Amino acid sequence: MLAFAVCILSVSVLNAQQFDSLYQFSWGRDAVVLGFGLGTNTTSYFLQQGLEPLTPGQINMLDASEVSAFDRDALDNYDQTAHQLSNGFLFTSLALPGILLLDRSTRKDAPRIGALLAESIAVTNGITGMTKRLVKRNRPYMYNPDVPLSEKQTVNGRFSFFSGHASFSATVSFFTARVWCDYHPDSRLKPVVWGLAATLPAATGYLRYKAGKHFLSDVGTGYAIGALVGYFVPTLHKVNPKSRKQLRLSSTMLDGSPVLVARLSL
Repeated sequence: MLAFAVCILSVSVLNAQQFDSLYQFSWGRDAVVLGFGLGTNTTSYFLQQGLEPLTPGQINMLDASEVSAFDRDALDNYDQTAHQLSNGFLFTSLALPGILLLDRSTRKDAPRIGALLAESIAVTNGITGMTKRLVKRNRPYMYNPDVPLSEKQTVNGRFSFFSGHASFSATVSFFTARVWCDYHPDSRLKPVVWGLAATLPAATGYLRYKAGKHFLSDVGTGYAIGALVGYFVPTLHKVNPKSRKQLRLSSTMLDGSPVLVARLSL
């Protein structure tokens, strides 16, 4: 809910500020985006209520043949080291926007960028959580006889589709790359930035696959949705440089007295 509060305040407060920003909020557009995020998060919360883990009998009846051939290779995966590493990669992804604070051009626009990031995370969290609770797909380790029954008897074992680690990592990585490149459109580092943005969530998703937490289709879907949200939320808010108008205040003298003059730069 903090993400929604940040975004709603930004629409009213940040729009009142006059400075040269690449991004602009609007009540119409952001009401749709935030409404979608709030709706999916709320739906996810209510779907969670009353959802029970599988019983030992239901777990023993799980049949690997019901898993598609494309995803079947994941059924034997169960690597706790990969699980821990995937968490580390996720936390690294979530820290990426901090890099933007080191750059002078993006640091001055930090409040707007922070609000856009909160909006992106809210949308990704809503889509991911709602889908998991609607689909209720069993994780690969649920089919693995070597995994302790105690680990299988959790509601989380039914939230395989789609990968939240992949979606969150992709959202933040692509968001950071998009914002940085918006402020440095002519930089030679753009291929490197986009390469890192694409690689980090891919590695995170692969580790989730090796850990037995997700099928390849879970990882691929999470990656795609997260990347789309992270890329297009700042894109939707970007001001067209050719039509951007900047209001500047300057002083001049009129009848011997200083006055402020508003100059509109095109």
